[in-house]
Amino acid sequence: MSDETWAQVRKHYDDQIAALVCLIAQINAANRLGVIVRKPGGSYEPGMFTSMTN
Repeated sequence: MSDETWAQVRKHYDDQIAALVCLIAQINAANRLGVIVRKPGGSYEPGMFTSMTN
């Protein structure tokens, strides 16, 4: 990333940059492992929780 990009990140996430970068890396790793083992991303279907909210 460029210095300009990091400056923008620092403007919005002052003390939390390390946590944000670690979280992004962790999500990326989980997605890559899911592709390797051919596991679908989830079983959510739109509307499946509507009966719980009524």
